[in-house]
Amino acid sequence: MKPVDYFATHPVFRFDDFVAAHQTLEPRKSTASKAVLQHHLRAGHLLHVRRGLYAVVPRRTSPESLQIDPFLLARRGSTSSSRNAVTGSPSCSRSRRTSASSSSA
Repeated sequence: MKPVDYFATHPVFRFDDFVAAHQTLEPRKSTASKAVLQHHLRAGHLLHVRRGLYAVVPRRTSPESLQIDPFLLARRGSTSSSRNAVTGSPSCSRSRRTSASSSSA
């Protein structure tokens, strides 16, 4: 998939997802995908949100004034699944129970 096509359909994305899509037409090394992202970062087409997470900067918008949808960030920024594979419970509920029980002790 061409990077511009990927950016048009993925306003917020992870590096690993981009690499997988970038390699669909022909096999490429992840360093080639990283070079493409760096080119678009320098050109102002992308914003590096945090490690491995990028946001697309729409045309006629500067990266400094970009307002990123917080729901997209939360959805794409999560590296774990929404459910804990071991317990089957939401992954955040365990940390809440642990912090609540430790504060009451």
